Amino acid sequence: MGWDYEVTEGTELSKHYAKNFQKKYQVQWEVTLDSLKQLCTRIDSVYELELCDEIKRVGSLRLLKINFAIARSKQAPRASGCRAIIVSDDAKHTVKILIAYHKSDITHINNNETLAWNALVSDLYPEYRNLLI
Repeated sequence: MGWDYEVTEGTELSKHYAKNFQKKYQVQWEVTLDSLKQLCTRIDSVYELELCDEIKRVGSLRLLKINFAIARSKQAPRASGCRAIIVSDDAKHTVKILIAYHKSDITHINNNETLAWNALVSDLYPEYRNLLI
């Protein structure tokens, strides 16, 4: 049986791409973010069910990418293009949602989604640089 993890939002979450979700979807984004937080409380189960991708693990820290869909969008999470980058600390049983973005919002930075979110996380959260590829 897994632990319930405490979920927090990274300090930069609402200042970047997530604000695009807020403007475009309003209440649906709030519902989606609440659902994403609820999902993250059981991150071990999410990982075991392969609903997220582990990017890197260093000690008790894991950098994960979760696909999600906007509430009431009738899209599958993987097909939606919506992603969240999170860090889980298995020793402290905490999860921090660092950034949430749509693939089309971030890809233009470098024509490579992974390089783009790596650069963004590195700039916004230097304490997690050791988890980046």
